[in-house]
Amino acid sequence: MRTSVGYAILLGLTLAVAVRAYRSPLPTFDRLLYAATVAHLRTSDPTQIAQQAFQLAGGTDYPHTAFTDQLLAQPALIAEQVPFYAIRPLYTQTVSLLGLRAVSPLAYVGIVLVLALWVQNPWWVIPLTLLPDLLVIAREITPDALSGFVVLGGFLLVKRGHVAAGLAALLLSLGVRTDNLFFLVPLLVVLAVKQALDWRAAVGCATLAGAAVVAINHYAHNYGWTVLIRHSFAGGLIHPANAVIPVSLHDYAGYLVHGVTGLLTVCSLWVLLGALVWFYSEESRAFLLIAASFCSLHILAFPIADPRYFVTAFLLVGALLVDTFATGDVPINYEKSMSRLTSYGEKIAVRSA
Repeated sequence: MRTSVGYAILLGLTLAVAVRAYRSPLPTFDRLLYAATVAHLRTSDPTQIAQQAFQLAGGTDYPHTAFTDQLLAQPALIAEQVPFYAIRPLYTQTVSLLGLRAVSPLAYVGIVLVLALWVQNPWWVIPLTLLPDLLVIAREITPDALSGFVVLGGFLLVKRGHVAAGLAALLLSLGVRTDNLFFLVPLLVVLAVKQALDWRAAVGCATLAGAAVVAINHYAHNYGWTVLIRHSFAGGLIHPANAVIPVSLHDYAGYLVHGVTGLLTVCSLWVLLGALVWFYSEESRAFLLIAASFCSLHILAFPIADPRYFVTAFLLVGALLVDTFATGDVPINYEKSMSRLTSYGEKIAVRSA
């Protein structure tokens, strides 16, 4: 009875969040630029792209910066921003089919479903699905919610022994966000080390994933990593194709310090929770290593600590946390844990003496 009530509450909360996210998406400037990317699927004329983008995005009060104001004053320049967003072809196609506002709320519902299947207890799923960072990506017109749904679904399949299906989902997720490569490669390493996947198959899958990312960047006419970094740290480049200034080692070091500092702030709570899981659950450690690897690789490649990039890793840690402390596994590991604590205490006592 309690479980039925829990699922009813979870369903009601999930639908309420999804409806609100659909009706009141956040007024980020990415909304207009993803609309321009969808328009680019139909025309290459800059004027038409701008007109259709404003129609698709609808009227909204976009954030005002020097970059956004200049683009709004000269809409023909919007088409030059499309290569930054066209590297998410699966997300763009989904938005084109379902509409600009529908994808993130539907993906949020998918994330809740995956967490419910993973945790199998609605009362523990409810706090996970109400995490502030997750609610934010449900309301943003970005690929982050859809990416989280596909990646978490892939991990759940792997956890339940469906390795081929899980890897297929993670390969598919590269079309939503190419940086999901930083989830896939560590997973392949873990599977190969644990002999859950032949190392030749792991190398082949990694090669296929790398080729897919290269192909996506090529067909999107991506400007490249240097321009992306300059674009991100300069507050936006009006003419990114003309930005040929290289990123020096000194510049990158400064960006990286900024990113790592921000990441420590963003991830501190999840590091603590992950450490608890690591201490009590040996079988969760592989997934914890994958989450940590993703965060590390992502900040090295793109040193901006925006929480939305890491929500999937946070949810993975959250699911493992519930798995460890809400399924009766802790008592099984209790004696081992107390033995370790006693051993640590004895070592400290000896050193103090």
